[in-house]
Amino acid sequence: MKKITKYIVLLGILYLTYELIAQDEDGYGFGIIALICWTLTFLDLARIKLGDYEIDFMNKKEALSADDKKLFIDNYDYISSFLFELRRTTHVTPEILTYIFKAYKNAQLYLPNDIVLYLKDICSKASKAADLYNQIIHTPDGSAKEKNMDEELALTLELLNIDPAAIYRKYLEISE
Repeated sequence: MKKITKYIVLLGILYLTYELIAQDEDGYGFGIIALICWTLTFLDLARIKLGDYEIDFMNKKEALSADDKKLFIDNYDYISSFLFELRRTTHVTPEILTYIFKAYKNAQLYLPNDIVLYLKDICSKASKAADLYNQIIHTPDGSAKEKNMDEELALTLELLNIDPAAIYRKYLEISE
């Protein structure tokens, strides 16, 4: 809708320029302004590709190169594997914990800071849930075990409700 409105305004400017020139008014100066408006709007609406990067002038964002996009997708796959295994076993085990730690370590090297902070939060919750699960296994029945079970269940449910796609999607919106 926004693009259509811009095109309509640009066509209006073009029509007004033509009418001013046809009526021997000062259409030349207005025509120069119209050309500048057309150029700026073209740059605003266009995505210009420079080498491996594509620049979206409307949002002032750079599209990811294929290699950068692969880094995000690989990292997302680690989180997806973590969530799949967590749903399968319903407990955070040391084997499952490796997936989220791989995602976190990978993100520290290659990904933006907000994803790193997001994964750090998930890692701390997952580590705490894994510690609680380990304590549950080695604790005899009693109130301490029940307290740990309740806390571990709350953390596991919180982990199962995360939506990593929401945070990764904003970096993958502009396609190549």
